[in-house]
Amino acid sequence: MIHFRLACIIALVLCFATPTRSAPATYTIDVILPLTGSQSFLGQDQARMFTVFQRFANATGGIGGMPIAFAVHDDQSSPQTAVQLANEVIARQPAVILGSSVVALCSAMAPLMVNGPVQYCLTPGLQPPHGGYVFAEYVTTRYTITTSLNYLKHMGWNRLAIISSNDATGQEGDKNMQAILADPLYHDVQVVAWEHFAPGDLSVSAQVARIKAAQPQAIFVRTVGTPFGTVIRNLNDAGVNLPVMTSSGNTNPTQLDQYKGFLPKTLLFDGGLYSDPTK
Repeated sequence: MIHFRLACIIALVLCFATPTRSAPATYTIDVILPLTGSQSFLGQDQARMFTVFQRFANATGGIGGMPIAFAVHDDQSSPQTAVQLANEVIARQPAVILGSSVVALCSAMAPLMVNGPVQYCLTPGLQPPHGGYVFAEYVTTRYTITTSLNYLKHMGWNRLAIISSNDATGQEGDKNMQAILADPLYHDVQVVAWEHFAPGDLSVSAQVARIKAAQPQAIFVRTVGTPFGTVIRNLNDAGVNLPVMTSSGNTNPTQLDQYKGFLPKTLLFDGGLYSDPTK
């Protein structure tokens, strides 16, 4: 699956490429990822994925006999840095930029792509406008949230609490959640607490206290990376051991291993299965 999706991306790159000189010995594709900072769990894994695929592709003839190379740049989980890097890459007139890994970073970069190049964002949370140069991978989170709600209803968990980061990732999730809950199909679903926090917060104990007092049956945690760890640690500290539904962006074995001392007994993920590119 990983090889297939990357092959499609690279085919897209070459479709948009219009070189004015003879083809280079190596076709370099720029990738912007959060290799450090709060989203580094995602970025580090994706960087390894590109390294593995680069070896695979070049060992099997590259693209039309041309070897490829991924030039990975670290946006440090910062929208400002992502924009700076994108501007530097755009100045070289590439066909495409891959990345970044989360909505906040992709959204910061997207306005720079109004007239190209193509941006292929590595999260399904982004909702790019139709007819533009910005694309997002996988299935939109509108569908995965719907499936998650259907599962929770099936389990009889109709009293829900939601806690979201107040960045673009959380805001996009909130907007989708509100639209879905407006459907009469979910008339019996009650959101008893809807809390927010900043991704850089070291504690969300006040939000967790309000969630606990509201007595939900399950909790949606709409954030990824280090902020997700902050939330589940505070839930554990408060003695809240309810089913937690969260983004598939948190299905990272390295990340989850670091959190194993305070993971909830029932932890559910939307989206696709995690696949380790190094195995």
